[in-house]
Amino acid sequence: MMTVFDGIPEIFIERYDALFQKWGREFARRGRKVAIVFDRMPDEAAVKDEEGRDVLVGAWLTAEVDVRDRTMVVRPATDWDRHMIDVHCSKLRRWMLQ
Repeated sequence: MMTVFDGIPEIFIERYDALFQKWGREFARRGRKVAIVFDRMPDEAAVKDEEGRDVLVGAWLTAEVDVRDRTMVVRPATDWDRHMIDVHCSKLRRWMLQ
């Protein structure tokens, strides 16, 4: 099956390739929607809730499978998820240029 990424920058695909592969292997069990928790950049402070607990920051992705074409199209679940991915990719690019 071929995977097509729609609206997801290449840097994000490369960074989280292992998670995408794991989702593909477990697709039958996990389903067509998955959350990707973003890696924190080395100089980035942890996000805390009101009680001081770490908050996981990430985005939801969905997959549509076309059995006839043997393709899976992966895209952000919502515009907000797309925005979160874009912001994270900006941080990834800045961090990689250091």
